[in-house]
Amino acid sequence: MKTDFMKKCYDQFVTPQARELIRLNVGVANRIYDILEERGMTQKDFARLMGKSEAEVSRWLSGTHNFTTPTIANINAVLGENVLEVPQKPTYVFIPLPRMERETLPANPKESNRKYQSSYCYEINR
Repeated sequence: MKTDFMKKCYDQFVTPQARELIRLNVGVANRIYDILEERGMTQKDFARLMGKSEAEVSRWLSGTHNFTTPTIANINAVLGENVLEVPQKPTYVFIPLPRMERETLPANPKESNRKYQSSYCYEINR
């Protein structure tokens, strides 16, 4: 069968890098298509918003288009959603608290309270 032949060719001749490129392109195209479908938008509506021709948007949604990062940024801005997620490390913000007196168990009975500086740590997810 032709399908078996194509699969054998794909398995034998397509590099892991090319497979990953195909996976990403199809993933972005599917994400755009899903967003448009959720909003009841057509390719024509999307093309108009992007300032592109319907033929170009059709190529994008075919999954064979190599998206550039500026194009993805524009798509994200127009749709108001990310079409390609890039994991980010969380950002931490340390908020210092005022110096406070705190009762502690003194190492020396003549010691009373110790002053210390503390902070709270907040994780900010982007």
